[in-house]
Amino acid sequence: IGAPGTSPASCSTPANLNAANSVTVSPDGHTVYTTSFKDAAVEVFTRAANGALTPAGCLGNNGSGPGNCTGVDGLSNPISLAVSPDGQNAYVAASFSSDLVLLARRSDGALISMGCIGDVHFGPASCTAQANLNGADGVAVSPDGHTVYVVSASSNAIEVMARAANGTLTPSGCIGNNGTGPGNCTGADGLVTPVHVVVSPDGNNVYVVSVGSDALVMFARRADGALTSMGCVGDFTKGPASCTTHANLQGPRSVAVSP
Repeated sequence: IGAPGTSPASCSTPANLNAANSVTVSPDGHTVYTTSFKDAAVEVFTRAANGALTPAGCLGNNGSGPGNCTGVDGLSNPISLAVSPDGQNAYVAASFSSDLVLLARRSDGALISMGCIGDVHFGPASCTAQANLNGADGVAVSPDGHTVYVVSASSNAIEVMARAANGTLTPSGCIGNNGTGPGNCTGADGLVTPVHVVVSPDGNNVYVVSVGSDALVMFARRADGALTSMGCVGDFTKGPASCTTHANLQGPRSVAVSP
């Protein structure tokens, strides 16, 4: 499945997949979501029992997104999308908007805007303002559904947010790179330009990869969602001196934990 005019001729061509950069499957397995950096859009697909996908709608950034999509504020250059374990919400990190877009998810997989939380200096005026979201790149929801984590490449930080039963979010702390991260955050090494975050299935750990640090940062996660640094693993030629060294970690872009 590709974007018209830019993808291989052998692909089927629904709109709004220009520079597609992430894909997420809903917990019930019925819906697949993609974010498209250049289209400023989230594409929705229904998933059949055999794995085949059918376009089922899209959301686009108000003013710059595709004309065939429902308009939403805060979707300029979306990078990452996470669906809550209960399937009730989706969250999108958008780097150029420097924000996190909150979405309600219907049983058929359709998404409805619940507003956005934007960086206090660089986020859209229509968003609720919050510090440390400049260049928001990655988002993850904990397995218990109680915490949302956002990594922001330009803020050199990971923001922690408590999630309510209705999907709304409340800031509950942050961790920033030692020396260059926000002054209001707890410091940790290896968080220069963090781009992706994942929570382990047991909920006990969070892992972040940072392209600027050439490192993988490890955190212990408490029951309340708070994080404590467990150190980092850095590239043996480019990583921070404080990290355990390991080959082949230059410019890491994503991290995953097995089920």
